[in-house]
Amino acid sequence: MDQIWKEKFHPRILDRGRTYQQMGRAHRLTHRGQEVSAVVEGTNVYHPAVSFSRGIPRESACDCPYAAEGAWCKHVAALLFALDDLGYTPEEDLPTWEDAVAELPPDTLRVVLRNVAEQDPGLQELLLRLYELQTQETG
Repeated sequence: MDQIWKEKFHPRILDRGRTYQQMGRAHRLTHRGQEVSAVVEGTNVYHPAVSFSRGIPRESACDCPYAAEGAWCKHVAALLFALDDLGYTPEEDLPTWEDAVAELPPDTLRVVLRNVAEQDPGLQELLLRLYELQTQETG
């Protein structure tokens, strides 16, 4: 993982996060999409999370008081050090099929839909029902 993330932290906070990780206080790392979360034991049990964009941590959140004002806290640092220790490499931001649909020209989408509908009678029926509803609303 790119080390540029360390610049987001005050040096003292970064050191404390590293100490937390070395003490084994960051655990239960969970990866969902472009977000990684963990449980970090400090004064209380905290739940930091980091969102990645293009392989770089861009946003963080934690339920500790220090992060309440938007600061990158020691719990987030512990999470990132844990990821580093594991050799974690975030996936590139890959577009989803929903992103592709949102960006493709309408004519291209019509051709694709027509080709798929030719093979799927259920889709043909759905399209006819949607068309009927649309014409009833506008007519």
